[in-house]
Amino acid sequence: MGNLDADTSIEPVGDDRYRATLSQDWAMWGPNGGYLAAIALRAAGAATALSRPATLTCGFIGSATFDPVELQVARLRAGRRAELLRVEMFQGAKQILSASVWTVADGLPGPDRQWSDAPSAPPPLELSTMEDLVVAAGGTPLTLWRNYEVRPIGEVRIDPDRPAAEPKGQAWLRFREQATFPGDPWLDAGRCAVAADITGFPTVARGFAARELAFIAPTVDLHLTFHGATPAGEWLLVESEGLAAGGGLVGARARIWSPGVGLVASGGQQLLVTVPRSTQTVPHSSARP
Repeated sequence: MGNLDADTSIEPVGDDRYRATLSQDWAMWGPNGGYLAAIALRAAGAATALSRPATLTCGFIGSATFDPVELQVARLRAGRRAELLRVEMFQGAKQILSASVWTVADGLPGPDRQWSDAPSAPPPLELSTMEDLVVAAGGTPLTLWRNYEVRPIGEVRIDPDRPAAEPKGQAWLRFREQATFPGDPWLDAGRCAVAADITGFPTVARGFAARELAFIAPTVDLHLTFHGATPAGEWLLVESEGLAAGGGLVGARARIWSPGVGLVASGGQQLLVTVPRSTQTVPHSSARP
């Protein structure tokens, strides 16, 4: 079982340079993209004197193995209120990702208002877990699911005759080994990066009949904006939607809510269609994260 804190830990190795070791617990089609983005966020947090991330834009350049990586942080703009950082991750000479992170100071003046309410949803513990639903359908849960608990809202079809449906979904998500990270806004943002990344493809897959899913679609670009400064609670409510598919690309977006806090993050991702798919992806692609 993966622990987001331990598995994204970094150590300084020079000026604005850090090292991390990728954990096999976060395997999907290689290391999960949201997991890699969470490591990039922690490197940005270590390099800046400011308090919290405002945005993350992460481009996934190369596939990684579950070995050490090095991260280099560069300042593109420095200021007392806001700072723009570029974070690059490498394995040897191979670049894995390039991320841009805006970070801001605490206590900035301005209004405090939200214009939309969280969707109505049953309490998470009244719903079945994704593992239970997959096992009941005769499938095998993904190894990645050991790291977080997902409780989907609404009907979940997991069968070879499943028809195409509207590519929208809602689910509660809670990290298992450690659910919250008090006092660490970078890890809090990392939770949102994982949540947004893992929901895109399963939601898009709902827009296709099960027999049409002869592909996978890894994330090539993930963008998130973080709203407000209040830490999220242990449960995240993820609302996801597929946008369009064409030209070998698939677009998706997500909004992430925290009960009692409101909207904590929103964003989107671009996924690159890849064939053939691995049989290991069947439960993931025919249901939800």
